Amino acid sequence: MRISVQLPQVKPDVYTEPTECPYGCGGRHFKAHGIKGEAKAVRDMSCTEVRSYRRECLKCHQAFRICPEGVSKGTQQSQRLKATSVLLYVLGLSYGAVADVLSALGTPISKTTAYANVQEAGAEARAQQRAEVAREGKRTAVGADGTYVRVNGAQVGIELVVDDASGDLLGMDVIVRENEEDIFAVVSAAVEQVDADILISDDLDAYKTVADELGVDHQVCRNHVKRNVDELADGCVRKSST
Repeated sequence: MRISVQLPQVKPDVYTEPTECPYGCGGRHFKAHGIKGEAKAVRDMSCTEVRSYRRECLKCHQAFRICPEGVSKGTQQSQRLKATSVLLYVLGLSYGAVADVLSALGTPISKTTAYANVQEAGAEARAQQRAEVAREGKRTAVGADGTYVRVNGAQVGIELVVDDASGDLLGMDVIVRENEEDIFAVVSAAVEQVDADILISDDLDAYKTVADELGVDHQVCRNHVKRNVDELADGCVRKSST
């Protein structure tokens, strides 16, 4: 498998001017609040310091800072360093190993910071995924299924919801077990978002209950039906042969 990676770049001289007041007043006009700027330390592979500038909203008169592209005002980490830590974790390194690698590269972060970066990236990815699903509009039928994966030697349950026609992922979350409560939390969010009419799943009773609670039709997946029939037929053949 080949992975194409595009990391954010730090551009110390490129600033994006705000289009709306970050304090929520609706203001769209700003003035410079000082012209010299203020030095800001940055943790990055190639940049150690940038300058941030203050802007004042002409509507609410509150001041705020803008930073160059690739740098966030609320943290010393560059976007590139954050993305690199997430990439290393996705490639299989532990949080401690991510911290060790970045320390060797001259950009040390703690394993707690690496964990926070991964959680932030996951939240952003889920938000983007939900926004993409919303743009596609209504989906008539959704499919739901649960599976288990091993994490640090322990089994972790995952519930998946997809568009039955296209296979697009509509929802995914970690669950404790395949019961009605855990399944409902994941499936209901996807069903309501895409206004689905049909829930397709295996023959687990919990899915039928969830479909009834959501007011949608329930259909058992054809593959699961075939598998169950084949297993039943094989069992009958074995009994008759004995």
